[in-house]
Amino acid sequence: MQHWTELRTALYIARHGSLSRAAAALSTHRATVLRHLKTLEAHYEIELFRRHAKGYVATEAGAELLRMTTAAERHFEELATELRDRRGALVGELRLTSPAILAPILMPAIARFRGTNPRMRVVYLAGSQPLRLDLGEADVAIRHGGEPKAKGEIVSVLANVDFALFAHRQYVEQFGAIESIDDLSGHRFVGAVFEPTSPLLYRWIDDHVAAENIVFRAPGPKVIEDALLQGIGITFFPIKRAEQYPELVQMCPAQKRWQKKLCAVTHESNHHRPRVQAFLEALTSEPFDFSSSVWRSSG
Repeated sequence: MQHWTELRTALYIARHGSLSRAAAALSTHRATVLRHLKTLEAHYEIELFRRHAKGYVATEAGAELLRMTTAAERHFEELATELRDRRGALVGELRLTSPAILAPILMPAIARFRGTNPRMRVVYLAGSQPLRLDLGEADVAIRHGGEPKAKGEIVSVLANVDFALFAHRQYVEQFGAIESIDDLSGHRFVGAVFEPTSPLLYRWIDDHVAAENIVFRAPGPKVIEDALLQGIGITFFPIKRAEQYPELVQMCPAQKRWQKKLCAVTHESNHHRPRVQAFLEALTSEPFDFSSSVWRSSG
């Protein structure tokens, strides 16, 4: 760490694209920034930046050095947070990720966490793209499915969600109920458009229903729900949420294989950190309200 100050300066040059803007961000002088850059290039005996009309751009060697410096900076920030945590009151940032569709049921837990830890900031990275817990891209991931997806992951089951096949009352009046789960030939179904993040539960429909009887497909649970509520066909729906819709009819008993697990996933490298444990406690201190959320039945 002999040249950490100079490395940090180079990181700011890369981020801001010029010596002057880097100096302003560091609250120092342009000459100091230039001196730090020259010190680094002399020490490593390689050009780290090239000057162009709009400022400075990292060379290939500079980009690799900056990648490592960025990782080191993140680790220093985590260390500072860890040391503050050990003093008592939690201070800093917790990074949470989940599919965006789960946001409504997670907000009460986030509010509880913030209520007991008012100096903590929550960064909620909602989306379908998985983040690397081992690289610190997120502290806690909320997922479906009870199995770790990567080495070092720790999975805690938060709740089980029961699904069944449902149809609108108007559909039942027109086409009748399902008489046998083994014979679905007389019914129309709503299925999924399969993409890398598609709801996997809907694959059961593709496996058990003739293609011509799947009359509507959509990539996401919200549109699938809309189709169900319009009577277009039969599809999977959370049993607890169906209580909010008296016009929906459960077409068959729930099956164990249709049950989905809601899980909190952490990584062994930060699982025991106070901020992570505090958030896990907030998640489990009260039951989730599954009736108010559309559920992506993945996993």
